[in-house]
Amino acid sequence: MEDFQSRLDDQGNPSAMALVWRDIRPLWQQHLAERSRALLIWLTAFIASILLIGGLLLATREDVRRRKQDHQVRLKQEIKEHEQAGRLLDIISQTQSAYINDSR
Repeated sequence: MEDFQSRLDDQGNPSAMALVWRDIRPLWQQHLAERSRALLIWLTAFIASILLIGGLLLATREDVRRRKQDHQVRLKQEIKEHEQAGRLLDIISQTQSAYINDSR
């Protein structure tokens, strides 16, 4: 829709005023589509980041579990070696005691 009105200014010179109307529905639809696309991109990025964080948490949990298990195995081995060393010391002590008693 276009509207033209002729007017005279204060000095009597003709001037024109134009009122121009343009249908912005296609631009509005394009804006809404771009906004929806941007929302979809942000939502996809958010979901991807949540999945990545979840994967990292699971990997960290598995690593901690494996380290704990390895540490328990090492502790059991050290306890076993300590007990064997204690038994060996008992055997050595008894042998020395018997040797000393036999020597007298």
